[in-house]
Amino acid sequence: MNIQIWLWSILALVFLILEIGHPGLFYFISFCFGALNAALFAFLGYSAFFQAITFFIATIVALFLLRRCVKRMRRGTHATNVFALIGKKGIVIEQVGPEQPGYVKIQGELWLARSFAQAPLPEGSKITVIDVRGAHLIVDQTH
Repeated sequence: MNIQIWLWSILALVFLILEIGHPGLFYFISFCFGALNAALFAFLGYSAFFQAITFFIATIVALFLLRRCVKRMRRGTHATNVFALIGKKGIVIEQVGPEQPGYVKIQGELWLARSFAQAPLPEGSKITVIDVRGAHLIVDQTH
């Protein structure tokens, strides 16, 4: 059997193992696909130069297609848990400062919060959640 077929196949296996070791990237699997295409062209008897060109083209095509698929899959995701509160409106229940946390009420629940602004927000102030840091919501006064 042709040595080039074995080399491309081993290279594809190495890229596959790297992908298994780094799941979610879909980076190495594209190289694996390119190496398998090059192995196919080696089997069909094409030159090493043509095999290398096929490897690079197939890898680029695979990267592009996988990127599109991943973007499409992520399109339907939404924030969950405390991160779903970002952008929500509420009211200050206990004074909230930048260094002194206080309580805010958002959608009927009490949350520990800190002020984004340097000035404290007094009770009754209308706020918007702009971030989450650790166990505190970061809020700013709604105008």
